[in-house]
Amino acid sequence: MPISRRDFLKLTGGAAGAMALQPFHHLLPRVDFPQGDHLGRLTATLNYRSAPRADDYTLLTKKVYEDEVVQVLREVVSESPFVNFPHNQRWFETPDGYLYAGYVQLRRAEQAERVKRNKSHTLNDASRTG
Repeated sequence: MPISRRDFLKLTGGAAGAMALQPFHHLLPRVDFPQGDHLGRLTATLNYRSAPRADDYTLLTKKVYEDEVVQVLREVVSESPFVNFPHNQRWFETPDGYLYAGYVQLRRAEQAERVKRNKSHTLNDASRTG
């Protein structure tokens, strides 16, 4: 028995209404926040590199996406400048490889934790009043 267009719209409207009435953030995968003294937020999609060199594409290991937070171990000055920005030779060493520092916003872990805590309070307060 084929479903009519009207029945399809009723079913999808009911399902959308049920989802709107319940918070569904628990369905999303929980991401572990990195631990460490220094954290960095990416402002662009980058590739981890096995060495702090921009001119060798064989050093690419894996991709990391914009707005991800990574643990920064230390800052390294490279001998080969980044092609687009020759004045900046700084790279950050992470547990997974090296990232060009021009696209990483560095902050201390306690600042990031405070921001995360404030966002959760704001979300909790908004859900109680709404």
